Amino acid sequence: MKLKKIASLALAGIMAVSMLAGCKDGSDNNGGTGNGGDITPTSTYTSTVLSATSNAQKLMSAAPNSKLDKAVSEVAANYSVSGTHAALTFIREDIGTNSDWVDTASRYMGDAVYATNDFTSHSYVAGGTTAPLKNGTDDVTYYGFYVVKRAYNDEMIDNLVSELLDTVAAQQIGDLKDASGNTRDYSVSVAKADCWADKKEADAGADSVVVGIAVTLDYTKAEF
Repeated sequence: MKLKKIASLALAGIMAVSMLAGCKDGSDNNGGTGNGGDITPTSTYTSTVLSATSNAQKLMSAAPNSKLDKAVSEVAANYSVSGTHAALTFIREDIGTNSDWVDTASRYMGDAVYATNDFTSHSYVAGGTTAPLKNGTDDVTYYGFYVVKRAYNDEMIDNLVSELLDTVAAQQIGDLKDASGNTRDYSVSVAKADCWADKKEADAGADSVVVGIAVTLDYTKAEF
């Protein structure tokens, strides 16, 4: 009887260890299906980089965005993006080993609009018009991805992201309330994730960091 009890306890211990190992190997914390590094989600990352800006924090609020988290996770985990970029470089549809990563991200982002141009150049307002968000008259979220080499440490990457947000704010956002009393509220969501070049093991010299950004305009027309 004593031997059976010891055997039962040993079996239970083995099963517990197996279950923990299965949880670790079967998925990561961000839901990605491929190999890649950890994601820093919008719920923690956006406030960090926005608080380090000079002007963007005065014009935009930080917003968590689970859709963007999943999109960034999938792009970083499943597609190879060059790790040679010394500055934040906007990822266009034709960059990477497979152009359908845009479709992968779009499945998570729903009605949000994929920005085919750098955020600091143009953004999409409702109706497909390319114009700064400060001219927008409808609610809209647009998003896109940047890439920078993993050889940079997190502090340097975060500083680059903060500088980018300042530039976006300067070019995309005007007065929050215009002469007619119409208001425009802006929120931003930012997530980042390591993107492994060969999807098997980390290599700082070849890997990159993918940064996803989503900017939302909430337009309210004045009532008289």
